[in-house]
Amino acid sequence: MTYTSDTLPSFSGQTIDNGRYLLLDAIGSGAYGVVYRALDTKSDTLNPSYYAVKCLSKTELSTDQMLSQRREIHLLQMISGSPHTIVLHTVVEEEIYLYLIMEFSSGGDLYLAIKAKVYFHNDDLLKTAILQLLDGVDSCHNKGVYHRDLKPENVVCNEEGSDLRIIDFGLATKNRLCHDRGCGSSQYMSPECIGRGSTAHLYSALHNDIWSVGVVMLNMVTGRNPWRKAHFSDPVYSDFLADQEGALRDMLPISREFNDLLCKIFSIDPARRPTIPSLRQSIADIGTFYMSSYELADASGASRLAAGNIFPQVDLDTSTRESTLAKSYSGFHTQAAMDAFLAGWDGFDSDDSEILDLAEWGSVPPLHLSNGNSGPYSSDPFVLPDPEGGVSTGSSELSVSGSFGPITPETYADTAVGSIEDIPEMFSLAEPSITFDFAPPTSKAPPSERAVRKNVPRT
Repeated sequence: MTYTSDTLPSFSGQTIDNGRYLLLDAIGSGAYGVVYRALDTKSDTLNPSYYAVKCLSKTELSTDQMLSQRREIHLLQMISGSPHTIVLHTVVEEEIYLYLIMEFSSGGDLYLAIKAKVYFHNDDLLKTAILQLLDGVDSCHNKGVYHRDLKPENVVCNEEGSDLRIIDFGLATKNRLCHDRGCGSSQYMSPECIGRGSTAHLYSALHNDIWSVGVVMLNMVTGRNPWRKAHFSDPVYSDFLADQEGALRDMLPISREFNDLLCKIFSIDPARRPTIPSLRQSIADIGTFYMSSYELADASGASRLAAGNIFPQVDLDTSTRESTLAKSYSGFHTQAAMDAFLAGWDGFDSDDSEILDLAEWGSVPPLHLSNGNSGPYSSDPFVLPDPEGGVSTGSSELSVSGSFGPITPETYADTAVGSIEDIPEMFSLAEPSITFDFAPPTSKAPPSERAVRKNVPRT
């Protein structure tokens, strides 16, 4: 399938807003747009200012996609300037293209920070970053905006990982109760958002965000996802439901206090999940996120295996990295992982391994274990053992998204039909009398200097 972002011309070297912003290198792409680092040509040459510019096409979009584009800008207006959320400075409109001039973060996204071991066994930095993430989510919720696609790729940070901003509001909503299940990225969706097997007609977007935050927190601490999706069909999630107090610590070297907090976040009953202020206090009170050396000595083989292979070195080039922390190549049963560990197998150490896409594999290489069993092993260090040992591409990686944000290349979140119900019919970007003309022109042209600038007031 060809996405709109694939058809956009290169904007590198072009200027917009009457020469004010010089677009430099592309730093991210989504389903319908590309994000560039841009130089403010009016800034001090000795201390230049840079911005992130999201370039969106107004052509080849369906009515729903146009409305979704307008919705994202509207919601960015609402939350711009809130603590630890991205700042939208200006919107520039041309005949064919829209440009969202936003705050630039030098460190890239949280995914890269996790893969670069920025948070590895650094409890103080983890606390700082997680508290900022919680503050960002809380500030959105307090303004009536629910993100619905929280994941490491949708959080940017500085190079030290100590200053976080939430980005990409393409799937966000103002509706606290939603009917469009399956909206977001499957590994980060709550069970009620996934919806299959649920009898409820609506789900809470607020409580879905809290669930997603729990998964992101676990990503930051361990570099792993707990499961591919929170559904009974996922064997690892089923194991968690059968043993909620012990399942995560059987697989990951996390402290008991962090495990207890995660169990509250991952409550099957949304109403029993902690509030953001309660989560904030719990994080502040945590002594450590990790097992002690004494606990590890008595831990399961899987936990010890994970402790020795958290955050392995990989290529951090955004053009070749895995599309998401949860991208699945294969997995194997927890017991098999324990057997392999006890036999001295070092199969998770992928420091020198080449990252391959599923399409390039053809077939999954078998792993022969000491107990005579064999099964596929995971070349992706961020996937927990799969009791069934099966291969999965994950639904979110291959789905078209309504998101226009700088998500990881080749990664598209799921969006459900009818998820744009909260867009005002007479939406405007600035004054009520000013509206965008979203009628698609007849031809496509490179960026033009003849732009209309619309200043976006901070709210």
